[in-house]
Amino acid sequence: MAATGSSAERLRMRLQPTVAPPDAIDLPLRPDDPEQPLDVVMDERFTRERLLIREGGYHRIHAASFTHDGRAQPVTLLVDMVGTLPGAGPGEVTLDVGIECEPQCRMPITQGVMTFRSAEMGQVDVPIEGASMPVWVGRKAYAYPITAASSVDVWLSLMPLQNFEPRLIRASVFYGEHDDTPLYGELDRARIMLVIAGVVALVLLLVMWWLKRAR
Repeated sequence: MAATGSSAERLRMRLQPTVAPPDAIDLPLRPDDPEQPLDVVMDERFTRERLLIREGGYHRIHAASFTHDGRAQPVTLLVDMVGTLPGAGPGEVTLDVGIECEPQCRMPITQGVMTFRSAEMGQVDVPIEGASMPVWVGRKAYAYPITAASSVDVWLSLMPLQNFEPRLIRASVFYGEHDDTPLYGELDRARIMLVIAGVVALVLLLVMWWLKRAR
């Protein structure tokens, strides 16, 4: 991945406290290679007020509508999720991703949902309703194989919430490859796999030690 700044600057960006409401949190969107800037089709923030409907549920979000222009760069959907945990313990929220194309497009089944878990998300304190509260910040992105000249609509739907209240959903659709630096201490996939591998190795060592003692 191409560098977009010094390591110290990127670490400061990730860990520096943010004193702003959730809809003003810095969610940088940068190209993976500075020499190849992103071509943004749509970039919009949906606040809690825009998401909520009168019955207490949530709107289906129309994230983008565009026609693929045939270029070789991938079309990427990037979603930033910002929310709070109303109860004790971890939280989780899943977005159902709907890609509608004319005449048609085939979407990988593994890219039909985006799941955000608080244990893997970054955390930062922001003022909410007059008090400083922790919010959790996570980012997911998928690149989709869309046929040239296709008319495309992108929809996002919130699935039943598990101890997680969305405060902001930022949806971006663009051509190109983005810088995937984790946000605010968010665990990236490599670190998650490293943690899992470490836990598995520890369990295997304990089992081997127990079997050795049992002989």
